[in-house]
Amino acid sequence: MNEFEHLTDQNVLRLYDAIRHQVDADKALGNRYRLIGQAAMDRAERLKDEIVSRGLKFSPIVWT
Repeated sequence: MNEFEHLTDQNVLRLYDAIRHQVDADKALGNRYRLIGQAAMDRAERLKDEIVSRGLKFSPIVWT
């Protein structure tokens, strides 16, 4: 069972965008503080896979 299959397309995209905002916050802090850890990166990857499997349009997160 897919952990995101019960979510709507909009909710999957919203979760992915929430991680993107955290990455942007890290960048704004000059990477002095780490808001994003490996668990969030792993979750973003699983969300990205789900988004691709649903054929949704999105912009990938730029991690660096």
